[in-house]
Amino acid sequence: MYYPYAYSYVGHVAYNPHTGTYARGGTAYGPWGGAVSGGAAWGPNAAGATGSFYNPRTGVGGATAQYSNPYGHWGRSVVSGPGGAIEIGSRSGAQGSAAGFRSTTGAKGFGFEGAGGKSGGVARGGGGNVYAGADGNVYKHGADCWSKWNNGSWNTVQPRTQSQTLQAQSGGEVWRVAWSPTRRVS
Repeated sequence: MYYPYAYSYVGHVAYNPHTGTYARGGTAYGPWGGAVSGGAAWGPNAAGATGSFYNPRTGVGGATAQYSNPYGHWGRSVVSGPGGAIEIGSRSGAQGSAAGFRSTTGAKGFGFEGAGGKSGGVARGGGGNVYAGADGNVYKHGADCWSKWNNGSWNTVQPRTQSQTLQAQSGGEVWRVAWSPTRRVS
């Protein structure tokens, strides 16, 4: 006959009448050593929350911390396991949002969206290749050339001439053409 391990819970709630701040936290332990934990505090002008988990069967764990106030929201999270780890950070406010990541494989990335709808991003693979596309396309750097993903395959990109670059800059904003598929970014 099978008897499951007992679950256990720990928690607490608090209120500070002098500041109007509430706080809550708790932990749950499951069978085979798994655990989930979290806490939050909030008041009239700000809030914050944290959480974490671990699964001993898979070796995967993670944690997050998120905060906000009248000016915006920001936070960081991490997940790790036998294959490596990734860390993510973000920030949002009236002027827009930005987020980035980095992993133990060497991959890194960053993206943003401004209040006016302008957006962009760049990602670098663990091998050093940079993928970016302010024009909405995906690029990669091969042995000696750049390629663009189009209709299900990679196609070689012709190098941009100086006059094409200047023409693109005069017709649009500089940030939209700052990346060139002929130049490796690191």
